[in-house]
Amino acid sequence: MSPASERGPELHGTKADWDGRLVFAPTRGTDGGSSRHRGTTTAISVRLLAFTDAGALAFNTFGGVTLPYVTDFVTERPVMRADLFSPATDLAQGARIALKPVLNPA
Repeated sequence: MSPASERGPELHGTKADWDGRLVFAPTRGTDGGSSRHRGTTTAISVRLLAFTDAGALAFNTFGGVTLPYVTDFVTERPVMRADLFSPATDLAQGARIALKPVLNPA
């Protein structure tokens, strides 16, 4: 897989898709309406690297954890989420996604 800096979460309608994760992109200021997004956004992923006892790369995988920002349509600026990494299940889900190719090889 490519380094994290080269991957960007894709926005499809109201959802973000990256590193095996598909979640709703959080928004504020739409007055109960729904916003549709296109393009890319910022996301947090977990990266798992493993090496053999000889130092060779065994695997390098990623798993999507969470989106750190809420899109605020009132201020037209991203706002850091107050509940970042809460619940902790987001981090666990990212780790499961990253481990999936290792535990269930194709």
